Amino acid sequence: MSLKGKSVNRKRSSGSYRRIRQTSLSGGHRFGGIIAAAILAAAATVLLTAAVSSWQFFNKPLVFAQDGSSPQFFWNGSSSLRVLVVFIDDFESTKVKELYFLSVNPGLGNSSLVSLNSLTAGDSSLFVGQHSRSFANQIRRRISFPLERYLVLDDSGKETLLKYFNGASWDKCFDLVKTPALIKSVSLVPSQAKTDLSLSEIVSIFRFMNSLRSSEFFIYDLDYVRDYRPVSLYDQNLAGGGLRINILNGTPIPGLASQASRILENLGANIMEVGNAEKSDYRETVLVGEDTDSSAASFLASAFRVGQKRGPLSTLEKRADLTLILGLDNSF
Repeated sequence: MSLKGKSVNRKRSSGSYRRIRQTSLSGGHRFGGIIAAAILAAAATVLLTAAVSSWQFFNKPLVFAQDGSSPQFFWNGSSSLRVLVVFIDDFESTKVKELYFLSVNPGLGNSSLVSLNSLTAGDSSLFVGQHSRSFANQIRRRISFPLERYLVLDDSGKETLLKYFNGASWDKCFDLVKTPALIKSVSLVPSQAKTDLSLSEIVSIFRFMNSLRSSEFFIYDLDYVRDYRPVSLYDQNLAGGGLRINILNGTPIPGLASQASRILENLGANIMEVGNAEKSDYRETVLVGEDTDSSAASFLASAFRVGQKRGPLSTLEKRADLTLILGLDNSF
């Protein structure tokens, strides 16, 4: 895959500079390429046979993968969202060829594309299998970032998109979402794409991406992200608010709190304490705090499948704004 772009300097924490690529498409278009096109066209065939005017359909996840899973929340287009994008040989072998995640961050006014291809280079036996959500969870553990949605596209689907979207304007892309008749020229079928994005979410992604300047879109590789934790990947619910968060392991599974803290630190959270809870028999994850309905608390509740909420009891809990006690339902 290639994305036309220019190189820009981004300052390292040590004071030196590293070159990263930042998109600037020809003809004044800010972000085209196969990644954005893939997210759009994942819903193409469905639109040919369903009424877009139906609100229920418009917001229903397009779960072609038959995982038996569905997203835990509806993305409203204003909070951060991370989409795992996977290119595979075909849906029989499901062998992974290219791997990325797209971070859409309306609150911070930017978006980032992170290449995860170092994972595929180091693992020649990486397969999606029949359960795309399970695969996304596996990648989440390896990169320590939440992945709220996924999109899987095979070679034939990618070829279709390259043929149609190569050099396509933003207007053409967005009109495709609004006008089902235009989708006939794409001819992408469900056997070429699997996703749990809804049409409403796809439209919201494109509206936001269309508003970005070239300086607000970043491309990183995974090693750079691990070393420098770019601010553009921070989550607006966690970063900048100064919230103090404790992460406690309430299970006998070692390393659970450390894994969760890495995820949250990558998103810009201020982690105060990482350790073990007083008990190790928590079946459900518990969120503790004076305000468990804040945007940060809501994010934690969704990302870690919180089953209970309560006020602080111990001294440790009272020193923090929020305490996440991980249960067996978060065994990663």
